[in-house]
Amino acid sequence: MFDYITANMIKAATREVSRVPKAAYQSLLADLQEAQPAIFDYLYYLDDLPFDGEEEIEFNLDERSYIMFTGLIIWKALTKSRYPLRPVAWSELYNVMNELETFAAKVANEPWAEPEDTGETLKDHPEPELLRYAAKATVPRADNPSYPPLCDDHYTAVFLIFQIILVAMVNSREA
Repeated sequence: MFDYITANMIKAATREVSRVPKAAYQSLLADLQEAQPAIFDYLYYLDDLPFDGEEEIEFNLDERSYIMFTGLIIWKALTKSRYPLRPVAWSELYNVMNELETFAAKVANEPWAEPEDTGETLKDHPEPELLRYAAKATVPRADNPSYPPLCDDHYTAVFLIFQIILVAMVNSREA
């Protein structure tokens, strides 16, 4: 077991989640729901988003599926750590949302910034490779601009969702 999640561990988690047959995908979702009920509900319903904007963010089905899929990968990767995860409580999710307000303002100004542009946040993060993965998961690919399947206005919001669940689960690790 590792003290931190490596890029290879993230690739392995991505392969694991990607290779789940459609018939078994519901079982994987049930595993997440059992292990991390608040994280599952947050990703499933996408309510209580960390944005005080006047407009409500409405994700389409493709975006919702992609957000859940990427959330599963983040969770699976974190289960490879030597630190067991305890279930995250809703109060902990809300605390993380409040802590990320400063970061949200920083990212909102440059939603297309490269992950390294997050500077101190990436360098000081306890799981920098997972944070880098979360950031890259919200940037259109040069070889396939329609992937990820996110509306242009939603890239920053989706990155913040990924960061919130990542930070909440990292904070829930038992030393």
